[in-house]
This record gives sequence, C-alpha cells and structure tokens, in this order.
Amino acid sequence: MTMNRTRKFAAAALAAAMSMASIAGVARAEEADPYVVFPGSLGPVKVGMKVDEAVKALGSGWSYRGMMEDNDMTCGHISREGLWPDGSPYFMAQDGVVTRIEFSNASILTEKGIHVGSTEAEVLAAYGKQVRAEPHQYQAAPAQYLTVWFENPPKEGDYAESRTARGIKFETNEQRVVTSIYAGDTSILYVEGCA
Repeated sequence: MTMNRTRKFAAAALAAAMSMASIAGVARAEEADPYVVFPGSLGPVKVGMKVDEAVKALGSGWSYRGMMEDNDMTCGHISREGLWPDGSPYFMAQDGVVTRIEFSNASILTEKGIHVGSTEAEVLAAYGKQVRAEPHQYQAAPAQYLTVWFENPPKEGDYAESRTARGIKFETNEQRVVTSIYAGDTSILYVEGCA
C-alpha cells in the first residue's frame, strides 16, 4: 500500500471514529498532522499565527511572498514549491497573520475524511445540516461553495471579517466534485486572494 493510500485509510478510520463527536469537539481536538486539515490548522501552522512563527514552524524551504501583481506584503502566501505534486498547500496571511489554509491536493483530508476529489454528496453526508451552499462565482451551476462553520460562525450572508471564526469551505465544479478546500477564519469566503 502506498504512503498516500495508507494515510487516506488511516484518516478515513480516524474520521469514522470521530464522527460521534460534535463539530465543536472535533475542532478542539486538532492535531499537528500534515495530512489532516482542521478548521484552524494544518500540521504545525495554526490560523492566527504570525507569519514569522508559521515559517519557522514549517522549517527550511518555506517562505512568505506578497501578492504578485503589486508586491503588496500586507497580503500574501506562505508556500514551498515541490512539497506536494501541485505545489500546495498555501497559508494565506493578512497584515502579518495567517488567516487561511488552502489546497487542491487530494493527499490532505479533513477531519471527516473529505478531500479534493470527494463528491458534493460525500460532503453533505459528512457534515449534514451545518453545510451552507452558495453559487460558484466563476463556474455554472451546479458548481458551488459548500461552507461549514465550527466556531463563531458569521450570520448567513454576512461577509464582515472575523478573525475568531473557524470554518472549512469546499469549492466544487460542474461535475459536483471538490476541487479546492479552504480552512480558517472568514477569509475562506474570499474568492480572489484577500478579497
């Protein structure tokens, strides 16, 4: 069994064992596993960490880059090329603080076993009534965003920034398949970088 398949199997078993826990309980049980994303962390990086702390925690090869188009250092990403086949995950930071985790790599799973390549139906089965669905801004229906809030959720339709909120957003395509996953504060609702 390959390492990725072993990780997926272990993560799926963990998700099944944890499915009896409440969503809030799961969020508090975050562990530093580089293959399991939680609403507020992935590996050693936690949402709310200062950029310098996150880069240090990630280790050699990681760096922070401001937005490319205007070299704006108030918004950017911590990344390391080659860590995953497609170069993700990325850790978005605003004003020097990590606000969200984003990836499109199927090797990383949520605490419920959902990953890039999972179906919309699997997301709905895993998270149930907590899922908020919104139309995709760049793809035709049935592509959409499926968001689950774990801590301090914003009111539906409220896009005001909240650094204490914690959630996970699943971006799906026209085939109803998850293509990207975002975890963190209300910045997970942004569709273009920090906006």
